[in-house]
Formats: sequence, C-alpha cells, structure tokens
Amino acid sequence: MNEQYFYCPGSKEYVRAGYRWAYRYLVKTGICQRGENVNIDTLLSAKEYWRIDDSEESKWLKDGILPLVSNFIKSNRRHDIFYGEEEFFLDADKNEYWEWLDVGYLPEKSPRYFIELLKFNSWHEVEEYVNKNPVYHGNKPWWWEWNPQHDEARKYFDKKII
Repeated sequence: MNEQYFYCPGSKEYVRAGYRWAYRYLVKTGICQRGENVNIDTLLSAKEYWRIDDSEESKWLKDGILPLVSNFIKSNRRHDIFYGEEEFFLDADKNEYWEWLDVGYLPEKSPRYFIELLKFNSWHEVEEYVNKNPVYHGNKPWWWEWNPQHDEARKYFDKKII
C-alpha cells in the first residue's frame, strides 16, 4: 500500500491523509475514492477518521497528520480537493514536482517549500539549511544529491525568486 494524500490542483498543494488509517476509514467506508473529487462535508462528518485515541501509537495522527489535513481542507475548500496516491497528481515525466507544495506532516522539501514556507530569498539559504546537520538527512530533499533534479530545482527556485 502506498501513502494516501489529499491534493488540490488549484493551489497545487497536497497533504498526507494518514496512510492505512485513511484507507481504513475513508476508502473502505466509501467516503473517499482514489483519484476522485472529495465531498468535503462527507469527509468532515467521517467521525471514525477524525476520532483518535490518546495512545502513544496514535500521537503522529492526532498531533501531526489530522490537524494539518484540517488546515489543508480549510485553506483549499473553495477548490476541488481530490484523494489518492502521488501518481494521481505528480507526473514525474513532466517535472511537475517543482510546482507542488507539501503542506503536511514531515513535508517533502521542494523549491516552493523553501520559498513559501521558510521564506528563503537565496539559494545560499537553501544550501545552509540542507547542510545544517549532515548526520541527520531530514533536512535534505530527495533531489539534492541528483544533479539533473538538483539543477532543475535551482532553476525553478531562481525563477520564482526573481
């Protein structure tokens, strides 16, 4: 099973839906279908999806995933919101990754992330951030070590900053 997301083509933002939790309480119950538009009122009334116990195993959902899903829905409610896996909205062949912003829990770092969320104004700031802690790779985007992708990310960043 792959990670499940809510995504908005209008804002080009996405957020993790909660992996197997989302699949169990949204897909299995018919509230969401992969690749289809989400009925927001139905989603918000899905009590089992939003009700999380206070156990340590559920902390990532209660404190991380669900508050960010709620914020995503509020900020994108006027747009169409869809549910599915990355391949439903990110076309690797078209280099569309740079256009999308992960606004969720443990977000993927993209040029938009550095520009819009961290408010960086120069590529030097990105380099400092990525190299801040070389032992822990959480600061490094997946594309950082791959020259073609790294170059594309920098071009996108520079184009958006100007």
